[in-house]
Amino acid sequence: MPIIFKNKTCKIDKLSQQKYKLTILDGEKFKNFWINIKKKLKIIDNNKNNFTFEADNIITLQKLAKKKEKKLSYHHCELLFLDIGKQFEGLEKDGLCHLFLDDDDIILVDNDKSENNVSSFLYLNATKVLPFTKDKVKIKMPFKKDHLYLSPELSNIKSFPIEVSNKSTYYSLAMLVSNHLIPYKNKKKSMEIFKKHMESILESKLYWALLRCLEEDPDDRYYLYI
Repeated sequence: MPIIFKNKTCKIDKLSQQKYKLTILDGEKFKNFWINIKKKLKIIDNNKNNFTFEADNIITLQKLAKKKEKKLSYHHCELLFLDIGKQFEGLEKDGLCHLFLDDDDIILVDNDKSENNVSSFLYLNATKVLPFTKDKVKIKMPFKKDHLYLSPELSNIKSFPIEVSNKSTYYSLAMLVSNHLIPYKNKKKSMEIFKKHMESILESKLYWALLRCLEEDPDDRYYLYI
C-alpha cells in the first residue's frame, strides 16, 4: 500500500483508486480532534485507531503549492482558512489549541470529481495540541523558532516557562493562508506590511478575516468570516 502522508500523529495509505486508510499513531486521547476530522470525510469503515474513507484524490499542501507555482487561488486560500479554522474552533471547545502551524501537516482531500463536490483541507498533527486556561497556554519547554508562521508573542519568548495567548493559533493560520495567496518576501511582521502584501484581495471577505487574525495584540485578534 503506498503511503500518501505520514507524520508523528498519523499515516494515510492508499488502498485503491478512491479508497484511503488513516491510521492514528499518536493523539488518540484527543477524541474531538478526530471527530472533527471525520466529519469532513466520507467514512466507510470506522475503528478505534484507524478508519477508511473515500476521496477522489489526496495531496499535501506542500505539493499543491508546488503544483500551483507557490501561489494558490482565492478559492483554495478561502477553503484553507475556513476548514483549518473550524477544526481549531472545535478544539477550543475542549480547552485545546495549536500554537502554530506548519505546511507539512496539512492535506487537501480533493473531491472535485464526485457528485457532492466537497473538498476539504485537514490539519493532521495532534502532537502540537496544548491545553489552555482562561485563554492562556503554558509553555514549559523551548521550541525551535525556525517555523515560518509564528505569532509575535511566540517569536519574542526569552525564557521558560511562560504563558502566551491561545490566539497565537489564528495569527499562525492567517500567516499561512496569506503566504500561499502570495509568497512572503519580507520577513518583518507588521499590519502595514500585511495590508500591502494582500492588496490583490483588497476589501474581500478573506482580506478582512485575515487582518482580524493578524492583529499584533492577541486581545484584538479573533477568528471571524463574514
